[in-house]
Amino acid sequence: MNLDGSAFLTGVAVVPVQTMHEALLLFDAYLDEQKMMIMDLWKCEKWNPKNHDISTLEGRQVNNASEKCLETNLIHYTCGISSEALDCGKGSSDWI
Repeated sequence: MNLDGSAFLTGVAVVPVQTMHEALLLFDAYLDEQKMMIMDLWKCEKWNPKNHDISTLEGRQVNNASEKCLETNLIHYTCGISSEALDCGKGSSDWI
């Protein structure tokens, strides 16, 4: 369980490697270090700034994380939301 009481996160991880195989291996090792595991992998793609619409917040966040990943050679996580936040109903006063 995470500090906020959530059981899982969903989001985008940007991994500093060249191939999908390398990305999956490095990401899996990172998750092991964090005592986490992949529940579902939706897609894995090589980053290209043209693939992300910078007019959207998500596109800007992915591009920013990708640039930081290239600068630092570290995994960067973005566009994340936890299961605690997902559990808040749209009609709930807790929804932000």
